[in-house]
Amino acid sequence: MPHRKYISVVFAPEGAQRSFAVRLKRWQLIGIIAIIFLGWMFLFAGIVAGIIFAHSMNRQHELIAENGRLREALVRADTLRKELDELRAMKSLMEQAFLVADRKKSSGMNLQSYTPTAMNRSSIFVLDSRLPELSEYLQNQARREAYIPIGLPADGVISAKFGETGGVFKKPHSGIDIVVPSGTLVHSTADGIVADTGENKDYGIYVEIDHLNGYRTIYGHLSKANVSVGDPVKRGAVIGYSGQTGKTIHPHIHYELRYDKKPIDPFLKKIK
Repeated sequence: MPHRKYISVVFAPEGAQRSFAVRLKRWQLIGIIAIIFLGWMFLFAGIVAGIIFAHSMNRQHELIAENGRLREALVRADTLRKELDELRAMKSLMEQAFLVADRKKSSGMNLQSYTPTAMNRSSIFVLDSRLPELSEYLQNQARREAYIPIGLPADGVISAKFGETGGVFKKPHSGIDIVVPSGTLVHSTADGIVADTGENKDYGIYVEIDHLNGYRTIYGHLSKANVSVGDPVKRGAVIGYSGQTGKTIHPHIHYELRYDKKPIDPFLKKIK
């Protein structure tokens, strides 16, 4: 039987009178089939790659949009921070003005001249109705800050500092002593709830206020307490009167600030 080196492919078009044949060597036919197969494979791979690329582009657009939203949020947060800093500055100016007013009220001087110019810009306190989120944020922030002790319970001379040792102090002083005449009004330095009040040999008559955020304040050596346990108090409320009760040699107020039950310096506190 002769060796078949060629393969004939016959093409017979429908309706045509003549047909024709193509004579191919075996390796040529195999090559044509391989080329057709590879062509289909490349086409399929191209379709898959196109789908993956389209999905990747969509994902990239989503990431770009998300990045834009995050940038807008950061800008807005920065704006809120600046607004809050301005309000804190205005709050500080108001406290200074009220302090001057309290010290000068007995002299009959015109207190308007002691009011910082910036305080006359009342428009800064009017929250833009177009920014309800800013309004709510600042109101919540103001409520939180009302419970953070600020300043001192009375004006007077500091006779003993926080952490001081020696003399009558056998261990570091846990608060500050403010020398004032007996009967001086003692004010709460922040909003809170009266956690304890009573009398002992060290503090004398005292009032302890829980500010519901880890802070507690103690006011000692009072002549009289003006509140009872469980009473809610506001910053500036009169909680008692200075005196000379407990372990003391002269009338003064022992003011103690604690955070998580640990005494801290009222002038150097950094906890928020």
